[in-house]
Amino acid sequence: MKTQLNHFWWRASAVTGWLGLAGAVLGAGVTGQWDFENGNLNATVGANGYYWQKPSVPARDIEAETQFGTTTSFGIAKINGVDAKVMKFPACDRFMGYAMYPEIDANGGGQYVNQFTLIMDVYYPAESSDKWRALFQTNDCNDAGNDGDTFIRNTDSGLGISGQYAGTILPDTWHRIALAFNLVAAGAGNSTLAKYIDGVQVGATQNIVTNGGLDGRWSLYAKAHNRATLLFTDNDGDTAVGYVNSVQIRNYTMAAEEIGALGGPKAEGIESGPGVTGQWDFENGNLTATVGRPLQYFRGCGFGPCSQNLAAETQFGPASQFGVPKINGKDPKVMRVPVVQPCTGYMFPHGAAANGDSLAQKVNQYSLIVDVYYKPEDYVYANTDVAWTTIYQTNPLNAEDAMLWIRMTDMSIGDDAQYHGQGLIGPGAWHRIAVVIDTTTDRMSKYLNGQLLATQGATGHDGKRALYTKASSAGEDVLLMFTDTAPDGVKVTYVNSIQVRDYAMTDDEVAALGGPTSRGIGFEDARPAPDADRNGYVNQLDLAAFIACVTAPGVPLAEADLFNCENFDVDKDLDVDQTDYARFQEFYTGFYPCAPNCFYP
Repeated sequence: MKTQLNHFWWRASAVTGWLGLAGAVLGAGVTGQWDFENGNLNATVGANGYYWQKPSVPARDIEAETQFGTTTSFGIAKINGVDAKVMKFPACDRFMGYAMYPEIDANGGGQYVNQFTLIMDVYYPAESSDKWRALFQTNDCNDAGNDGDTFIRNTDSGLGISGQYAGTILPDTWHRIALAFNLVAAGAGNSTLAKYIDGVQVGATQNIVTNGGLDGRWSLYAKAHNRATLLFTDNDGDTAVGYVNSVQIRNYTMAAEEIGALGGPKAEGIESGPGVTGQWDFENGNLTATVGRPLQYFRGCGFGPCSQNLAAETQFGPASQFGVPKINGKDPKVMRVPVVQPCTGYMFPHGAAANGDSLAQKVNQYSLIVDVYYKPEDYVYANTDVAWTTIYQTNPLNAEDAMLWIRMTDMSIGDDAQYHGQGLIGPGAWHRIAVVIDTTTDRMSKYLNGQLLATQGATGHDGKRALYTKASSAGEDVLLMFTDTAPDGVKVTYVNSIQVRDYAMTDDEVAALGGPTSRGIGFEDARPAPDADRNGYVNQLDLAAFIACVTAPGVPLAEADLFNCENFDVDKDLDVDQTDYARFQEFYTGFYPCAPNCFYP
């Protein structure tokens, strides 16, 4: 029987890392996914994974022992006949593993994550069949006495924990394992684990209230804790060599019907439920994605020669570089969109599947959110000018009118002669604009900075406002941004963040996003920890920087020092004194890595 103590705080005894949010999903949905497509631990959704290593003698190197390749290159079975990119992991000892950050807020009524579902597509070779195989570990130290939290058993390859094992993980076979936890209350039958292999529940739903329950053994650290869940490791080495194609975590307890619909493993990875399918924040100064696939420069068909080189005219950089104001006092990295000709534009792979009903060929329910800024000098126009600019276009060939417009004559937003928010969406300020489409209720909702402006008709099931998918006549799951069939319907736009969700958000969900943030949609502009030199350690160098920022109590920082010293002003009283020093010490890590983007709670 596997046992474990409750969570313990750990800082300097292990070497780990953290990357800030790469995506955010409000409401029930996928908060983390890792598909190993790029030969590393980068996330498809959520925060990147990290190699987890504690000092040991003799030392092993988890990164060196991890291999990336394809099912063919490793000489193992393909997935449904398709060659897939996979990661090979070693039999980890207790000093090594893989750190995953679920990015889930505390739920179930506790301080930890008590309702979640972990899914993984795995393959264990025959050589691993007679070994215990740990799947995940909630204790981020992998301490002695803190056993792994779900295993494949050595004797019969059953899936489970605490002596309750069911089903069979066959050797040399790809399987999709799903573990659905619901730890909401103490008492018989209230804290449960349901186990699935290839979409089918194995064994009875397991009561795990003993050593568990709310905030107990199987609960995960919440997002605010900034602490990892570990994969494929165990405190006493109950691990084995294996391969993984995809790992996904959701912030709720999935129903048997949902997991059944996912079925078995697939080469393309685990399908996502409703959530963020694409996000682009331009942090890297190009069209790479934060979530999903990179954007592309679109070159339209049927327009004849295209004289515009959009890639050359598009610019990236800090907002201040373009004379654009900061957001919440922070200088965001933005994309400057020029006046785009009809023959080109930005092609956004939205990644959403057809929805609305079983007959749908398009995405009939979705949400699109953008943080944009318009310079006043770009919108000086005469009476003969067309004072419009477009947000997005559902036609992937740009062969019809765009679907959402800003009308600068009265600073409103809309389409089809239905414009709202007059006087609110003008140049000179950052705006978070959201549109939510649900053709099943014939509703197009328009929002500004989290507030509902108005609704209008959505123009029909699989109609012009629905998004094309790979299964549709267009054969592509893309939409176009900042382009239109008319050359005078586009103006210069500065973009900080774009997000697409594959469901119709509620008014409350949009309101929760609020106004624009420098870090992008779904991110708060939290203040970073006092890692002054941004090298991933809080050490003597940072202490020296702290001392240089110290002022007498009640003596405010000089304006010139605010940028360099504000991170040390923990109590936000505009001075740096002894009251801030205790909190600085909490972040001190010496020669051990600190999370490179720790955040104050």
